[in-house]
Amino acid sequence: MQAVSILFGFLLITALCVAAGWPLVARLPLYREERWPMSFLLGSAIVSGVFFLLASVHMMRRGVLIVLAVAAIGAAWKYGRPLLRPALAFERLPKFAWYLFLALFLPFTVLYLANAMAPEWSPDGSSYHLGWVRKYANARGFVSPESSMYGMLSQGVELLFLGAYLWGKHSAAAMVHFAFFLDLIWLMVCFGRRIGKPAAGLAAAFFVYASPVVGIDGTSAYIDLATAAIGFGVFYLLYIWNTERTSQLLLVSAGLLAGFTYAAKYTAAVLAVWGFLVVAIRGKHWRPVAVFSGMTLVLSLPWMVRNSVLLGNPLAPFFNKYFPNPHIHILFEKLYSEWLRHYDVPHWWDLPLEVTIRGVKTGGALGYLFLLAPLALLALRWQAGRWLLGAALFAALPFPMNVGTRFLIPALPFVALALALAVQVRWLLAGLMVVHAFLAWPNWPPGLLTKTPLEQSWRLLRMPWKAALRIEPEKDYLTRRSDGYRRAMLADRLMAPGTRVLRSNGFAESYTDREILVGYQSANNEVLQDILYIGADDSRWPKLHWNFQFPQDRPVKRFRLEQTFATQVTEEQWNVTEIRLYQGATEVPRKPSWRLTARPNPWDIQMAFDNSPVTRWRSWETARPGMYIDVDLASPTMLSKIRVESSWDSPHCRVKLYIDSGDGRLAEVPMEPELTQEPPNVWMRREVTRELLERGVRYLMFGADEFAGKDLYENQKEWGIHLIGEESGVWLFEIEPYTPKTK
Repeated sequence: MQAVSILFGFLLITALCVAAGWPLVARLPLYREERWPMSFLLGSAIVSGVFFLLASVHMMRRGVLIVLAVAAIGAAWKYGRPLLRPALAFERLPKFAWYLFLALFLPFTVLYLANAMAPEWSPDGSSYHLGWVRKYANARGFVSPESSMYGMLSQGVELLFLGAYLWGKHSAAAMVHFAFFLDLIWLMVCFGRRIGKPAAGLAAAFFVYASPVVGIDGTSAYIDLATAAIGFGVFYLLYIWNTERTSQLLLVSAGLLAGFTYAAKYTAAVLAVWGFLVVAIRGKHWRPVAVFSGMTLVLSLPWMVRNSVLLGNPLAPFFNKYFPNPHIHILFEKLYSEWLRHYDVPHWWDLPLEVTIRGVKTGGALGYLFLLAPLALLALRWQAGRWLLGAALFAALPFPMNVGTRFLIPALPFVALALALAVQVRWLLAGLMVVHAFLAWPNWPPGLLTKTPLEQSWRLLRMPWKAALRIEPEKDYLTRRSDGYRRAMLADRLMAPGTRVLRSNGFAESYTDREILVGYQSANNEVLQDILYIGADDSRWPKLHWNFQFPQDRPVKRFRLEQTFATQVTEEQWNVTEIRLYQGATEVPRKPSWRLTARPNPWDIQMAFDNSPVTRWRSWETARPGMYIDVDLASPTMLSKIRVESSWDSPHCRVKLYIDSGDGRLAEVPMEPELTQEPPNVWMRREVTRELLERGVRYLMFGADEFAGKDLYENQKEWGIHLIGEESGVWLFEIEPYTPKTK
């Protein structure tokens, strides 16, 4: 029955998409073979937009989807069928093409279908792609994305996954992605036939189809093949528009898909930019540009509005420097972006071999065949080749910002078609297809041209039919294959419902309803992780006290502490654990009337005034001159000393003091603070877990190879935690109720 549910969920969404797109496609100048794949693409854009509205009002229910499907099919029959003119068909493919299809395409299709239907265990698919789909399914619509950067991204394709997930869970969602994969391949074949090069189209389609990273990506609950198909659809429609200029609906359809590129994935929107430039240059007046641009906004603008309203940043989780907000730290974005630009690849000249034949450090390999990609430049001799290479250039623009192999997939159809056009000789194309099939088939060959074991590269290695048909139970298959799944089951088994666990790395969160707070995925999670790390690293303890001691008590209504040092270390922040004010030896109690602010990060400034040694205000930007903390005491207060408590992990930061005595003017105090060192007078590890409990974190999951993991395990009594479970190299700890204790 589970296999039936998977197929039903998959077929329901694909049928809904085809039916939604059919009335529009019926009016387009397309060949018969182009209509079905283009109906699916255009319909998926429309359905994704409708699902956005339903998710916004929490109406993503099975019954609603059935009604939509029936209505769409009825509309397609009523409005699409009568409009269909006798459709022209392409010339029949030669016999050798059918032989190649049977010999090459079918075995890979069987391989892919088995893996797409098998239980989902891919790293990103089982974690954040379907993790958010599961949350939306439970809530029947959108939930707040504040806890994870991945929930802040546009999720147009994931909304289609959601529709299938409601019926067939994880595998149904992966099958929807597989539908986009097949759609792309068929459109590539059609494009070759449209330009009069059927052999080149067939060969190029197989070059992409058999690529190892494409095969595993396209059969998992990822979105890269969906974005590649959508982007290729934009190219396809604009190519027809430029060639025939017979229908303004081509521009409407291309603009709709261009907006869907943004709704699917931010980086895919480069093809929307390419489309805009093509229309602006070839359109020759403003009307085509207006039509294309207006339709692009239909599906892209809602995601920007959502993020603006919920997060204060229309482009969240990026561009936080231009849209400061309390949800993503600017320094995290900077460090994360720097890492994506190189991964663990030591030199840029290693990338060609890494993305084509090794695939260990960049998450998969395109295949040996794509070492021939430079030959695609020979296709510049033809107009179609110039269009393909221009689109390929734009589609590859995001790659330097993220050198993962998957970020080349949107450019791959264009490169493959240009390469096949450059070769053109049928027997040579057939030979390349056969060799490519041999090199790309699972477990073949054993490390040709590289010493890298195939198991270390992200690719398909087997054909799990028993798991696909659920002859082997899903739980058994996942337990055998996935560390992330086993960790999710540990959380489900031992954590109380509705509780939260802090973790430095994610796992298969789509298989659990427990809330996983991954340290790097949001500003709040980073704060929680910083609190935890304070207990494990005494260089973060507030041992440094910078004392501004006045010669005599003076009235202070407002004061400002300004950071003056320009560090050369990107990771070094300005940290302030606590700011204390004194009248003689007596600390001035904090008052609700005090107005506190800071630049940057004004949202956390209260942590510098909460009397806790394990919370601290941090700039969350690289320390630089001009940063400040500003405190308005509401009325003049006599002070003898201002003390700033900090730590050794920001050793170079220095501050100067400005004071407003009540006349409204801030004046610099010409004095250097006196530095003293004093350890905290509390049990820091236990203070950390007390703070985490107060912030709603009851569980910790860390491994020995993760920062603080070994310390947690070896000093459980000092932390006030106890080990409740262990799985796949990680420990699950529960925080005990807090009992105050001082040294």
